[in-house]
Amino acid sequence: MQNIRRLAHTIEADGYKPITLDLHYPAGKKSLPVLIFIHGFKGFKDWGHWHLMADAWAASGRAVVRMNLSYNGTTPEHPTELLDLEAFGHETFAHDVEDVNRVVAFLKTSTWAKQEGIIDPERLALIGHSRGGAVAILAGAALRDAVKALITLASIDNTGFLWTEERRQQILEQGAVYILNARTGQNLPIYRAVYDDWWAKKDSDYNLEDKAKSLKVPVLVIHGTADESVPVEAARRLTSWLPKATLYLVEGAGHTFGGKHPYEVQELPPHTKEVIHATVDFLNKHL
Repeated sequence: MQNIRRLAHTIEADGYKPITLDLHYPAGKKSLPVLIFIHGFKGFKDWGHWHLMADAWAASGRAVVRMNLSYNGTTPEHPTELLDLEAFGHETFAHDVEDVNRVVAFLKTSTWAKQEGIIDPERLALIGHSRGGAVAILAGAALRDAVKALITLASIDNTGFLWTEERRQQILEQGAVYILNARTGQNLPIYRAVYDDWWAKKDSDYNLEDKAKSLKVPVLVIHGTADESVPVEAARRLTSWLPKATLYLVEGAGHTFGGKHPYEVQELPPHTKEVIHATVDFLNKHL
């Protein structure tokens, strides 16, 4: 792979939680289109093999931003641990969409992002994994002309994916529910305010079908046929809602396309290589 450089930054502003991000780009290239990667639920930008995927996308001639959603539970000091459980317990889709908006605004206006003419923020695409796929759709609908293309990886198709009847009853009665993080053994809180926010907006701001139907840009929907977390039918529904969607199924792939955390080798898994090939082909046509 060609020489890929990485720049780290933290976006800070009064009244907001910090957003940490990494910019990957091929050395010596100028005016690169930008791809923003949005992680999923219980995820973070440094999970598993996301950094290697970003390098692969950068090698194809793009500037790639891996961002931490500010309420994901990590902190700038501890980017790979869910230690800020108060933030995690209050994460809403509105917070996440606002974070994407903040990153896009930063890329368009910051001298850091524009240094040496590396990026062309007018050519911008979003890519989101799992819950991050829904965030990408919601943010794409909000940003409108600022986003030229969009990709979902193993995306959910319902912003209410957490709210089983059992959890609904528990949070209404007790004010919180707890989600087990199988990797760390942590019981992660979700507070009543998050449920109330979703309930109030589920038919408007968080209606994924309506937001998907409003998107006018090309969208690539990627899903593994053996996804153990989000059924492949979710991808078929998303594709049916999106006016300019292409569905790409990775035969036999699970939810993370062969990745895991920690990921301690430099070679991408076969299913992830297929994802890279499909996404690069799509971006070559549309970004």
